[in-house]
Amino acid sequence: MTLPVPESQQQYGSILTILGENAEQNGKLLNKQLEITHMAIGDAHDEYVQPDRKQTALVNELARIPVNSVDVLQATPDSVPMLKVDAILPDDVNDLVIREFAAVATFDGNTYFHAIGNCARVYVPPPVNNGNVKTPVTLEMFFVITSVDPIVEMDPNVVKASRDYVNNAVSKTESQISQLKIWPEKFDDYLKVGDKIPLSINAVRLKISDGSIQVFRVWNKAFSGETHTVINIQEHDHETFVIQTEHGYFEAISLRLYDLRLSGDLTGWGADPTGKKDATTSVISAVSSGLTINQSYGKFLLSGTGDIRLSLDCDFQGSKFDVNGWSGKFIINRGEKITEYLPGSSVVSAIENSNLSAGITAFDGLTFMTDLDGCFVIIETEQDFYTYRGVVKKRVEYNVIYNHGLLSSAIKYPLTNVNITKVTAIKISQTKLNIDGLALIETDISNVPNGVLVQCEDSTRVSCDVSFLTTANKPTVNNTRLRFERCCYLRINDLYTDYPLDNEDGTYGYSFSLYDSYDVRVCNAKSDGYGWGVDGSGNAQRLSFENCALSRVDAHQPFREYLKVSDSTIGNWGLTLVGIGDLILDNVDFVQRNGPKLNGIVTSRLDCGGFIDGRFVGRNITINGNHNKSSFPPVLNCETHEDQALPIGSPIAPRFFSSVEINGISTPLYEGGLNVISAGEVGNHSLLFPRLITVRDVNTLKGDLNVDPSIRVLGFSTDKFTSDENIGSSQQGPYNTKIVLDNLNVDWLIVSGNNSEINVECYANYIGSGERYETPNVEIKQKGRYEFTSSKLGNLLTGAGYNDSVFVVNGGSIKSKGTFSEDSYNRLVWVNGSKLLLNNVDVTFKDAVQQANLNNAVMNSCNVFDISGNQVRTYLLHQFSSGTSEQITEHLIVGNTYKLFTGLDSDSTSSSFTFVYDGDGIYFVPGVNGGTRIISTGDTHQFESTLPLRSMHLVY
Repeated sequence: MTLPVPESQQQYGSILTILGENAEQNGKLLNKQLEITHMAIGDAHDEYVQPDRKQTALVNELARIPVNSVDVLQATPDSVPMLKVDAILPDDVNDLVIREFAAVATFDGNTYFHAIGNCARVYVPPPVNNGNVKTPVTLEMFFVITSVDPIVEMDPNVVKASRDYVNNAVSKTESQISQLKIWPEKFDDYLKVGDKIPLSINAVRLKISDGSIQVFRVWNKAFSGETHTVINIQEHDHETFVIQTEHGYFEAISLRLYDLRLSGDLTGWGADPTGKKDATTSVISAVSSGLTINQSYGKFLLSGTGDIRLSLDCDFQGSKFDVNGWSGKFIINRGEKITEYLPGSSVVSAIENSNLSAGITAFDGLTFMTDLDGCFVIIETEQDFYTYRGVVKKRVEYNVIYNHGLLSSAIKYPLTNVNITKVTAIKISQTKLNIDGLALIETDISNVPNGVLVQCEDSTRVSCDVSFLTTANKPTVNNTRLRFERCCYLRINDLYTDYPLDNEDGTYGYSFSLYDSYDVRVCNAKSDGYGWGVDGSGNAQRLSFENCALSRVDAHQPFREYLKVSDSTIGNWGLTLVGIGDLILDNVDFVQRNGPKLNGIVTSRLDCGGFIDGRFVGRNITINGNHNKSSFPPVLNCETHEDQALPIGSPIAPRFFSSVEINGISTPLYEGGLNVISAGEVGNHSLLFPRLITVRDVNTLKGDLNVDPSIRVLGFSTDKFTSDENIGSSQQGPYNTKIVLDNLNVDWLIVSGNNSEINVECYANYIGSGERYETPNVEIKQKGRYEFTSSKLGNLLTGAGYNDSVFVVNGGSIKSKGTFSEDSYNRLVWVNGSKLLLNNVDVTFKDAVQQANLNNAVMNSCNVFDISGNQVRTYLLHQFSSGTSEQITEHLIVGNTYKLFTGLDSDSTSSSFTFVYDGDGIYFVPGVNGGTRIISTGDTHQFESTLPLRSMHLVY
């Protein structure tokens, strides 16, 4: 069974048949004329068909149409003649497909196919009649003929078709021939061994194997001398000769190949566009020719070991390269000037003598030097920087230097007293190198060294567009399809892979990797699905992804300055990285599928210290998918290992983000809720905690499990983090972490850090203000001061042992979802001895337990309601035994107002008076015929009264 030929690999045109060639030769010998009378058309059953010189019939002929014109095209007597045949379709030949055709001729009384051709699928619709003006359909055939003599040309007076194409073609050929300096000059002579040819010639006449003499263009004649003596002439095929002289070798190629080469067509160098023959050598010759490549069709087979170096613009849109069995790679490099400076050189000395404090934007020692102007620089030092998989890495700086020592990026850490070991300067190119549409078919790339198929190194201002078309890929080694190293101003456009590399044995594979590069922009990259990942990078500075769909973004070693992801979709593996810059996400959709390695939307790499010394900014983040519907991954998950700690003397702050800012996050939630910050595999006190956490506009959707959506601002429960600042009490401060929460539409709000070295100052506004969840529960398990404003809260709870915290609620309301008897969480306010201050809050209790818990709060100007909505003014705190002296044990809250009832109704001595509790001390409460003295020590209170004691109430 013959497989169909893909559209991009099909070729079209017309060729002389064997019968046609014989007729021309016999006509010339016998002095008989031949006449082309019709054009036969067919649809080849609507399939691609390759013309064959032996053909005597079409695959599926549909009609024969009288020809309209027959014209011989021959610019000069010694040029190759061509025949052009025109035919106009009659109106009744319509509603059909044309994919094959033939020139039908008569000679010596016989009718036959003189030439055969094919074309891309052409549908001929029914004719359009607009006011009796019909649009004719014209068919044209062009093919080379052997001789002009026997051809009968039609009377030009009856030609109806346009002659523009013919005139243009003849004009082009005449112009081309007139520019040639041909040797030998006589049209019936040809080049022979022993001939002396002048240096100035650019074309030669050669006799090909069929005996005809044709003009060939000289190609690649790069040697001097007034004349050349021909030593050897070797015909490779009927269109290519290699000619040897005493000065060297040069090619002589047909005019057709010459035009193809000038147009950048790989077939001009002999590359087979059907993918059946090895094209490696031809492609290498083409890209080494000094010409730009424009290859819009064909499939080219690459094999062997030869690398293909792309140093000029190449446009491969529409073509493909089959790289199975090829152990070479494409190398994008145009040979920028690279200079290295060692210690003691004027350049290194000038940098070391500059102001090298943190934040500098210029090396002032280079003010009057031009050596590094317009260069991408890599500055290597002796300073220990970080640890990666047990190996201490030295500090390296990446930057671009303008004139007068000005820097493109500010220096993040001071370089004072840091020894520089080498400065590498790569001169930035004045022009951009464009590699477009490079498509590689990679059924099996196990033979490719390190799996690298395309590599760009030591290059600046490069724009590339690469596709990897995978049919069945199970590599057995660690693979990286596309690798960039030491590049500057790099643009990766429209990268495409069918899916990320998927290795059964657990070895990793990446669609592309970036190393030691500066200012890299990845746009419209598509590489998502099940597989290891997309980007395995190290030390890429100013890295951004725009409008991408990626399975994962991975930075093994620190990203620098910033890593930005915008308007993109990130798959199951999220972002795993370390960094010394800002991580910025804008309009990013995370698709969480069932699968392994899902530790967080963003996870720090434990094998490189787990640090991200910079800000996290997330705007309009959406999380979709179910991920097993349990243990939903945190937004930010910190992981590190004590063996990968920062080395002594490193300037990097061992911090898991200096600040966290989330503005807009939408997600369905499942069991465990959404953690903003979590700590996975982290040693105690190993990393500094963010100084500021801001979370705004969180919208949660209830999942298909019957659980309440929750958000954990801090989702760890031990001393994972440490601080470089002094802390105090929760009531007085100082605080080392500020949390700002605004407009969180959730059912639970949890802060559960349980970290002794973190003292939180939290400001929460409009919590539970949305229509979906109006009364979220709040659970606090991290010491600090928490202030809620204009919020609609449910139960306010703290864990045991957090009696040093302070809770302030300003405005809004507190209303439990249920009664205590239904759920032990429904306690309304349960702060375990922490200070609770309610200001202008509407409080609704649903049972006696909830009302009793209000005694734990300082209440100013609050309105309290029972389950029926009736306002309640007081709460019975203690009922006395009717004596005049009694000691009670009760926890009174400083600042609250209490009402004491004394006396008897029977003798009209009954009275009540209020007092504000102010802590330990002696209080006097007036009454009829005297009053009551109260002596308070802790929770013990001694009452002495002139009248019988009746009851004491908390006043709301």
